[in-house]
Amino acid sequence: MKGEPSMGDRLPQYIVRFLNGRYTCDCQMGAWGASRGLCTHIGAVIISRIYEELVKTVYAAIIKAECLDSELIILNNDAVINRVTQDGSTIYVVRTGQEATIRAFLACNDEIKELVISTRPMKNWEVMELLRGKGHTISQ
Repeated sequence: MKGEPSMGDRLPQYIVRFLNGRYTCDCQMGAWGASRGLCTHIGAVIISRIYEELVKTVYAAIIKAECLDSELIILNNDAVINRVTQDGSTIYVVRTGQEATIRAFLACNDEIKELVISTRPMKNWEVMELLRGKGHTISQ
């Protein structure tokens, strides 16, 4: 992590490590390290990792069922399914490790439909936004 003199950094560079479940930084090792309090270098690394996770590409498909009594059955064991319910409908988010075409069955009330689902590249934040949307109930 590049040092920032305006933030009180005395060195041009700091190394942040993740060891034994904790972040440590070179700035905490010096004589004034304990008095520094919160390490901005660690904070910057954590924010950078969160950002990278949000913008990474995932492969997903969205299926909307206009009923609350529904079940999506996928014949591919590698897919992850999340279920979101809202206002009388159910939304299924199907995620795979790569683009895929999947056979599935959707049971909606008393009907069973065979579906062919194609996952496509999406940004992880788009999927997370849907899964964590206001007023949604989420289950796996």
